Amino acid sequence: MLIIRPGPGQKKKRAFGKSEEDRQRAIKAAELVAVRMGLTLEKQKDSGRTFELLIGEWYSLNKQRWQPGTKERYQCIIREFLRPLHNLPMEQVDPTRVKRLLVDLLKIRSANTVGVVHAVISGIFSEAIDLGYTEVNPAYGLLKKILPPKNKRNLTEPDPFNREDLGEFLEAAWAKLPEPFPLILEVMAMSGMRLGEALAMCWENLDSRNCQYNVAETTRHGRFGPPKSGKRHIDLDETLVASWTRTSRSRGKIAWRRAFCPIISSRGSRSA
Repeated sequence: MLIIRPGPGQKKKRAFGKSEEDRQRAIKAAELVAVRMGLTLEKQKDSGRTFELLIGEWYSLNKQRWQPGTKERYQCIIREFLRPLHNLPMEQVDPTRVKRLLVDLLKIRSANTVGVVHAVISGIFSEAIDLGYTEVNPAYGLLKKILPPKNKRNLTEPDPFNREDLGEFLEAAWAKLPEPFPLILEVMAMSGMRLGEALAMCWENLDSRNCQYNVAETTRHGRFGPPKSGKRHIDLDETLVASWTRTSRSRGKIAWRRAFCPIISSRGSRSA
């Protein structure tokens, strides 16, 4: 924490609101004013500040500029990958601990995931430096010591179903699974849509006459938003359109929407 020693005649208080985010904004503003005026800044040692508290401050100070999908991804990283560091005092999260965490993660996750986790840890400590809590970033320069260059990484080659395998898979799905799950799988297999995009499908975006669909939204954990690859039109196989239409007629329009994605009741009316 940075404490400003105000000079003669300077105000000691200025209203910035009452929240923690407002307090941090006030501190940053005061630090900037102090630097411009040549005032003396003295560092006060923090005690008992855990890495989990540091994560909370980083998240609260930056979440307003993130998209919902970005927030969700960061929450997942914090929850799934950073938990071993949560209860450690900030000073104990050193380069050795961070490197060990990333090396262990690389054994079970892809290089891209390791890179994102490293970026989050680095961002958290960059915020801590800005707030005056520390002067070092333990994640700095670690990634190139853990991951080989991109052109030398062992990338797994995709191994998609061939036509025969796909036919057997869909046949088994229709034979074994209750509706609407077989159709969801068929939509994904025949259109290339992601799971969230398939679950967010609605009648308004289907052009059954021309066998086209406008991929306009996706869903994840009960929240809707734009697709990861952006809105786009895709061509659908005639048999897929016929299968979707046949299933919907047997269920009714609103019932089909509920069945296709349980959190959807109708267009513009979604319940968690």
